Amino acid sequence: MGYLTFRAPDGNVILDGANVKSAKAQKDKSRGNCFVALEFDEVGKTKFADATKALVGQPISICLDDDVLFAPIVNDAIMDGKTAIMISDGLEVAERLADTIIAGALPFALDLVSVHSIRFYVSGGKTTGVNFPKFPF
Repeated sequence: MGYLTFRAPDGNVILDGANVKSAKAQKDKSRGNCFVALEFDEVGKTKFADATKALVGQPISICLDDDVLFAPIVNDAIMDGKTAIMISDGLEVAERLADTIIAGALPFALDLVSVHSIRFYVSGGKTTGVNFPKFPF
């Protein structure tokens, strides 16, 4: 599926991926710290502000479907709709988290309709048994 949610410690959904405006992995060059810079839309900004006011010292879980991706602790109320999630495992981990947040923010679901397989054989350096379409690009 790929449904992104931000959840309170009790599991209640605070906001979802539709409220994510941007998520970017960054590195503070002066300190070397890596983080994901998150920005929410106006609805998300209000919901996140209310939640962070109430949850100082507690985690807000970032979930994809029912899997917790990350659960940062709220240090302060965040009123402007922008926050940074500190990542101690390096820029690559921050990039994966940012990419996952953005991918999970896309409003889609996939349903398997059918599966097709194509078998081809290589004989004497030539591919036989399959025709590959020519694409216009």
